[in-house]
Amino acid sequence: MACDKDDDRSVAVTVNGTVLVGDRSDFNGAIDASFTGVEGSDSRSFIWNNNLSTADYNTDIITATVGTFQITVEDSEGSIVLNRTIDGGTEPDTTGGVTSSGVSGI
Repeated sequence: MACDKDDDRSVAVTVNGTVLVGDRSDFNGAIDASFTGVEGSDSRSFIWNNNLSTADYNTDIITATVGTFQITVEDSEGSIVLNRTIDGGTEPDTTGGVTSSGVSGI
């Protein structure tokens, strides 16, 4: 996940109710991730162990201000199965669906 605007490091990412500090690799099963930012630029990543070859996703920017949100999902072999960007302050500000098929991670 990446949130981008200017150069401040002011982004917080929460996964399954826990604020992500650095990279983490202990997420299994369904995840619920969210982010907040204050006109900054930052990047966070985590490893999610998925026993399926695809993943459902839904992203939504709930602000009218500018900024971008990028989500990149790779399978267990590092192949990109999703790379989407949405912009705040423009429509559509929501995207979702199913990733391309990849190699499961468990």
